[in-house]
Amino acid sequence: MRRLRIAVYHNLRPGGALRALDELLRRSCATHDYDLFESARSVVDRAAAGMGLALDSSCRSHHVFEMPELPMASVKLGHAHVLRQVWQLERLESEIAGAIDAGGYDLAFVHPCHVRYTPAILTKLRTPVVYYMQEARRPTFEYRVRHRRRASWGSGATGAARSLAVLSGALAEPVLVRGDQQAARAPGVYVLANSAFSAERILASYGVRAHLSYLGVDAERFHPGSDGAPVADARPYVVSVGRGVAAKRHDLVIEALGALPEATRPELVIAGEGPATAYEDHLRDTAAELGVAVRLLRAVDDEGLVDLYRRAVVTVCAAELEPFGLTVLESISCGTPVVAVREGGFRESVRDGVTGLLVEPTARGLSDGVARVLADPGRYDPRSLHASIAADAWTWDDAAARLHGHFAAASDERAR
Repeated sequence: MRRLRIAVYHNLRPGGALRALDELLRRSCATHDYDLFESARSVVDRAAAGMGLALDSSCRSHHVFEMPELPMASVKLGHAHVLRQVWQLERLESEIAGAIDAGGYDLAFVHPCHVRYTPAILTKLRTPVVYYMQEARRPTFEYRVRHRRRASWGSGATGAARSLAVLSGALAEPVLVRGDQQAARAPGVYVLANSAFSAERILASYGVRAHLSYLGVDAERFHPGSDGAPVADARPYVVSVGRGVAAKRHDLVIEALGALPEATRPELVIAGEGPATAYEDHLRDTAAELGVAVRLLRAVDDEGLVDLYRRAVVTVCAAELEPFGLTVLESISCGTPVVAVREGGFRESVRDGVTGLLVEPTARGLSDGVARVLADPGRYDPRSLHASIAADAWTWDDAAARLHGHFAAASDERAR
């Protein structure tokens, strides 16, 4: 395989997608040479989340760009800050594209933008591009997400402030939609998707065919423990992992547990990230009403997450139309079975009846799934679950090998 010089660009918040990029670069930097391009804001956000050196250590060089200043930078009314960010990103990405093109790279490896979903840099680069599209822009193409987003405009405000927030949201949204669609349809871009489900959504949303490139899990870090035996806990609990937002459907998990007999009802531990949200108050109220004990944890590091998975009787994955779901692989690798809704990318990562259960996306479906696991605790052997990760090619080394194949294919396409 020819060694390639590759420029990497992202505008991701700390989270699953950024962790995936870090893992791919760490497993890949012995094969290809990477240079990282990002904004100063991204560097600060990574450092605040404890990811300060992760990406840098896998790259030969690190190029940091300051956001352009705006004359009205202090304006924060409604969604004016979103339009300001779009203006800044247009200019920032033009500058970064120029630097990448001037560098004579074989490829640019581009990742999403937390503001615009698909970054405008795709329309500016002359260098061949491989773009890892984690998902189509859900507020555009999914009714429920769009409805929740619009309902949130002006949330907590009243009177004129609420009216202004709704108006500014209505003005900002078309700008974001148009920018995302123009970038996603940029000609000559080699698009990757994290699941067959995501590839289908990308095709339906943009008319763009994406190449499947599954992600993975660190099976050395996420493992059942030294003896491979289930870890007993003082009080049995199930774990649900994800930010405190409605799309993760933690409330559906609470409803499911509330339907179980009180004598056998496990506690629910929710491991999230990011700032506290109003949705978390809803979760507490729902749990109190249904008699479900809930612990909400935030900023759990990998070591803490491994411990949570190992001690849980089951990991419940209820997120709505989840594009892929790293949580599934992490739990299985730790030797804990998964009960996941039968939709989105979960259908590709859970082997029904082998590494967990796929159930209907209802409280009843989840409740029955958890009850089945609780009734037969010896069915899922932790060592066997962990071994399935390597057997099914779900490690990050497997993911990096898949990525290298796509780099070679993208280079060959360009050569033709």
